[in-house]
Amino acid sequence: MSAFSVNCSIKLQYNSIVDRVSQKKIIIGGLIAFPIVIVLMMHYLLGKKAIDLLHDESFCISEFRDQENGGHSESRISRGPDGLTVKLMLEKGFCYPYSGIVINKKDYQRFSIDGYHFKLKLKSNDDVRLSLRFNQLLKGYSKENDCNTQPIFTKTIGLHKGENHIDQATDEITEVPNWWVYQNPKALSLVNNVILDNTLQIWIFCEKNETLPLNKEITLNIEEFSMERDFYWLYYLLAMLAYYAVAVAVWQIRRRIKASSPANNTSAAETDEEGKEKETKKDEGKEEKEVKIVLAPVQKIEIATNCPKPDQWQQIMAYIGNNYSNPNLKLADVAEVTDVTENDVSELLREGTGKNFRQYLNFVRMNEAARLLKESDLQVSEIASAVGYNNIQHFNRVFKEFFEVSPKQYRG
Repeated sequence: MSAFSVNCSIKLQYNSIVDRVSQKKIIIGGLIAFPIVIVLMMHYLLGKKAIDLLHDESFCISEFRDQENGGHSESRISRGPDGLTVKLMLEKGFCYPYSGIVINKKDYQRFSIDGYHFKLKLKSNDDVRLSLRFNQLLKGYSKENDCNTQPIFTKTIGLHKGENHIDQATDEITEVPNWWVYQNPKALSLVNNVILDNTLQIWIFCEKNETLPLNKEITLNIEEFSMERDFYWLYYLLAMLAYYAVAVAVWQIRRRIKASSPANNTSAAETDEEGKEKETKKDEGKEEKEVKIVLAPVQKIEIATNCPKPDQWQQIMAYIGNNYSNPNLKLADVAEVTDVTENDVSELLREGTGKNFRQYLNFVRMNEAARLLKESDLQVSEIASAVGYNNIQHFNRVFKEFFEVSPKQYRG
């Protein structure tokens, strides 16, 4: 072999090695840069700017008080260089006096608060309990012109005299008033899974309690009220993806080095096969585990703060809400399915609703019957059967006792 051929062979081998090294560098660099690019793209596409609720011209702030309920509480708003000043006083009139402010879009359009934090900086002239509240439109259930079908989520926060800083995640505001749950028992599962992208109003207000008696003026100087989105989870995602990218790159390099060695070809192939079998088994195991996941139709929610056994209360309410159409539904059935004694079922219903089992069952059936009369073309006899009454005369009698008019009169 000539010297020229040897030199060409060496140059070709050298160029091949350089090309392979360059390819590896490109692959490693790409794997490391990939999660960074993905995170930046997600931040750009999903990121939302902070919303200054005090100064954003698309929002308006109004007084919120109990006058529409026959109360006489006061709420006065004034703007200054330091923000918004709210002077409120609870007065006798409504059985549950309240006063504060309400925030909504000027055009009354819905807006999203999903994934946001409420951030407030305010001064109070005294120790007081402040309620932070918003409502939502439930898709397929709520009506825009009927506020009673729109769930309300509330969080009570204790303020101390002087300056206060509040940082409250919207998805942690989960308290639903008992009265709303009693009026909308079929919406419990929807409330648990609601996405906060159909908000109509936000309230900040005070109610009568042991720290705030009647006829006591409270002054709140709100210097900042904004909604900010939290992106800490993106940094976690970045670290995780970068780790796996580097791990995969290292594994690929080592596998190729071993594969390029003739002595290791056989063992490398066997190792690859074993690895594939293990990965296949792991994937099959994961699929089996995923198939076994069962989503509960109703999740735990605090719907009766005075109930000593919330889990049992949840089961009772869910069972009645799903089976009220059964004309043979009895107290014993509820007790058997929920594994609660009949006496405990009756006691829990009495404490949570003020009604015994039969009264509450009729309450649910009558409200559903009223809805069907207004929203469907079903015959009265069909509605009676749908809500658990086999006897139309008995249904008419119970309906008239409940609404003081007959079903036909109610339908109009």
